[in-house]
Amino acid sequence: MLVVALAHVVFTAQVASGSKTPSSSSNTEFTLIKSTPNQTPIPQTTTNTKPGNPAIMVRIPQFITAALAITGASAASAVKDLLPSNFDDIVLNSGKPALVEFFAPWCGHCKTLAPIYEELASAFEHSDKVTIAKVDADAHKELGRKHGVQGFPTLKWFADGKVEDYKSGRDLESLTAFVQGKTGVKTKVKKAAPSDVEMLTDSTFKEKIGGEKDVLVAFTAPWCGRELRPFLYWR
Repeated sequence: MLVVALAHVVFTAQVASGSKTPSSSSNTEFTLIKSTPNQTPIPQTTTNTKPGNPAIMVRIPQFITAALAITGASAASAVKDLLPSNFDDIVLNSGKPALVEFFAPWCGHCKTLAPIYEELASAFEHSDKVTIAKVDADAHKELGRKHGVQGFPTLKWFADGKVEDYKSGRDLESLTAFVQGKTGVKTKVKKAAPSDVEMLTDSTFKEKIGGEKDVLVAFTAPWCGRELRPFLYWR
């Protein structure tokens, strides 16, 4: 029998939450715009390329972003995708309030929020009184700047011609309570199937590992956005 398990390991690293820390040998200068603890600041880069010392680029090329979008396109999303061409129609002129996430595909905090935000949108998908949407503010920088986005992810509530920054928790309960409090709309939440993945701790690791069973263990860190997608597949 094969047992699938996850173990959280805390360690120190230079790369956290999807952001990169430049090494001392790099010729890339970084200016990080101030953001909240749960945001990845927008990096402003100036690269000086010299022979034999390639510049370090912060932003993922657009073709990678497109590839990620194609990969996730197989499953229908309840979150509305916004572009400069439809932003005003859906968010500002529809007469319907909207919660909008301004994100960047390379942002670790955005990757962590993505499945929660999708679940939030699914819970309100039945209602025509609220819109849950997102916009790639890295690909559409002018749209992000227009609405004062200084870090990723940024959540804003648009209603009655006014804009309000969302400042509560990034968990499903907090987001749901916020939308319900603004609209009075009740959610329709599907009960998730129980996970077959067993979470290990310091005390249970020795009990589960080392016996006659074959065990596949993923050592993860909760803040690592790159580990989120395979974690969802495991479940």
